[in-house]
Amino acid sequence: MKTILLLIPCLFLFACTSSLKESDLVGIWEIYRIEEINKKPKEQVKRYIEFKSDGSMAGGHIGEEPHKFGKWKLDSKTNTLNISSAEENKDDGDYIVERDSQETLILKQDSVSIYFRRMNE
Repeated sequence: MKTILLLIPCLFLFACTSSLKESDLVGIWEIYRIEEINKKPKEQVKRYIEFKSDGSMAGGHIGEEPHKFGKWKLDSKTNTLNISSAEENKDDGDYIVERDSQETLILKQDSVSIYFRRMNE
């Protein structure tokens, strides 16, 4: 019984720490849900972010030209994504990246979870 109790945290840690590569993030991602603690989730956000292979990023409303720009860097050892905008804003900082599948990502920072799905380019 003790062995099973010791294995559970190890299996959980292994499942949650599959490391990402920068190439896993490159592309255009739709933000489709934002959750904040003690607030109603925002659905159908209709915004996107494009992570470019050169470490730059752009984003805005779906169907429109980008109006936000910045840089990104992934620490693949910790699955931490650092975002810095060209114009400093509240979205800058470090996010923990979780991957549901090749087509979906979750970025977590403090009490906020942002859900993404890969868009066709």
